[in-house]
Amino acid sequence: MKPVLCEERWDGVVVTQSNFLALQAFKEELIDPKGYLKTWNDSGFGACSGAWAGIKCSIPPSLGYCPMLQSLDFSNNLLTGKIPESLGNATKLYWVNISFNSLSGSIPTSLTSLNSLTFISLQHNNLSGSIPNSWGGNLKNGFFRLQNLVLDHNFLTGTIPASLGNLRELREISLSHNQFSGHIPQSIGNISNLKQLDLSLNNLSGEIPISFDNLDSLNFFNVSHNNLSGPVPTLLAQKFNSSSFVGNIQLCGYSPSTRCPSVAPSEIPAAPSEAPKHHHHKKLGTKDIILIVAGVLLVVLIIVCCILLFCLLRKRKTSNAEGGQATARAAAAGRTGKGVPPIGGEVEAGGDTGGKLVHFDGPLAFTADDLLCATAEIMGKSTYGTVYKATLEDGSQAAVKRLREKITKNQRDFESEVSVLGRIRHPNLLAMRAYYLGPKGEKLLVFDYMPKGSLASFLHELLTRKPPGEAMNGVDLPQWVASIVKEEWTNEVFDADLMRDPSTNGDELLNTLKLALHCVDPSPSARPEVQLILQQLEEIRPQISSAISSDEGAIPSTSE
Repeated sequence: MKPVLCEERWDGVVVTQSNFLALQAFKEELIDPKGYLKTWNDSGFGACSGAWAGIKCSIPPSLGYCPMLQSLDFSNNLLTGKIPESLGNATKLYWVNISFNSLSGSIPTSLTSLNSLTFISLQHNNLSGSIPNSWGGNLKNGFFRLQNLVLDHNFLTGTIPASLGNLRELREISLSHNQFSGHIPQSIGNISNLKQLDLSLNNLSGEIPISFDNLDSLNFFNVSHNNLSGPVPTLLAQKFNSSSFVGNIQLCGYSPSTRCPSVAPSEIPAAPSEAPKHHHHKKLGTKDIILIVAGVLLVVLIIVCCILLFCLLRKRKTSNAEGGQATARAAAAGRTGKGVPPIGGEVEAGGDTGGKLVHFDGPLAFTADDLLCATAEIMGKSTYGTVYKATLEDGSQAAVKRLREKITKNQRDFESEVSVLGRIRHPNLLAMRAYYLGPKGEKLLVFDYMPKGSLASFLHELLTRKPPGEAMNGVDLPQWVASIVKEEWTNEVFDADLMRDPSTNGDELLNTLKLALHCVDPSPSARPEVQLILQQLEEIRPQISSAISSDEGAIPSTSE
């Protein structure tokens, strides 16, 4: 048996090293009088070494020298390495699917030469860099027949090229789960045949282009979990539910609970319309206007002075009450020979930056300047902020959690809750040692550093013998379900008896499944909060919202 050759440069077979034993068993069952498979031996060269005839574990550059190659599907393998630039020489390619592998590097710009390409899927790899600007940017080439562009679940950065709007044959654009930034191009609104657009879980900013109101053919749209702002175009707000827009705090107009602010009263010209009815009123002169403005300013000045006086008296009263305690703390600091707060009791201190540091009892003793000058190493991220491993100047270590500004409460409520949490002590709870309020609203929580990691991860590995992120039995269940939903094969997910129930609503099941996929997203920061999940469930099926609301009191607030 001789594998198919392409100009005798590459034999066209791609397998993984995990099939080593299967290949040997297969060879034993073949009759190979000419010895084509004599290299399949135990000479010390592995199946992926390149020495075995017909066996490759990466995409070789010679693949691009197959002039008659039309369709390429290497999906769901364990391929590594980079996509070769030479692939752009196979100009008759119309179908490229290299998804669900471990390819790295950037997307080759040479792919722009594939004028016949209608489908390209590079999703679920480790690709980096940006989308080539040449895609759609040249009249002679540039994917003008492309219908499906699928690049989600990679590490792509940069902006989305405006030239994509020139690819008028596109039916699907999937760029979710990347690191794209900048604005969404207006030109995408010119792709009238576009049916699916997924830009979720990126760092996009600005407003959703008003040109998207022209996308009448859209049946799937998702821009959730970005930094978008402003009103949602009318067509999109009417066709899609809140799950397509959540995670954009400044976005409005996509549900009754996110209405956009009304026009300011100063913009409503009500007074001029009544003027003709009162011709006998005397118009105000310049002198009258000056007197009115001066009077208003004087009243405002008096109010401000009263507020400042009240704050000054209150601060003086507080200072007098705490004078004795402050003196005692200063004396203690002098005895220790260090300008740091004493251990034990609640201590407030401010650094050179003007921030506020509040200590609780514990073994750590440091100032605000010590904390801000400590070396930091990221330990993890979540919806609420980022946790750092901080090493102080004296070598002691602490876990510091920086809270996201958009989800924290105002300063008074924050200090009230943290003061209560800081005094909770239990052998099974990690104690809070201090918190810091920066001059620009930064909020830091300081805990003891636990070098042995998370209890949850320890218990998970103890029971399953696998790290938390490792797939069970070779199958990543959330990833498999996500691919099924993407291809609209949801009948393979839902129970057959459930689908036969006449009371079952298919749209409700599908929307609930999509929400569930968001809840098990690999990135903790991309998972929605509990209150947001309740809101979306109510919008998916309003008639059961009362039952959900009755149980809502049993669910703790995500801020606690």
